[in-house]
Amino acid sequence: KLHIDLLYICIYLVIWEILFLGGDIMTNKELLYVEDALGHEKFMKSCSQKAFDNLTDPNLSNYMKELEQKHTELFNKFLNLL
Repeated sequence: KLHIDLLYICIYLVIWEILFLGGDIMTNKELLYVEDALGHEKFMKSCSQKAFDNLTDPNLSNYMKELEQKHTELFNKFLNLL
């Protein structure tokens, strides 16, 4: 879990640096970074939702719901960078 969180923090920081230090216009490579981040978040949201739908243990189910909400928030943050 920590490894995944660090990955998303690194991606978010790179995108933040691109937008706020590099100006308003992104290069194709920078847009690909954003597209990758959006794709990862969409996939993680989908996986979390599927797990939530199929779990019967309330604790695990709640945890997966929290993950789904977290990935939805991250997806929206990355989308708002565009």
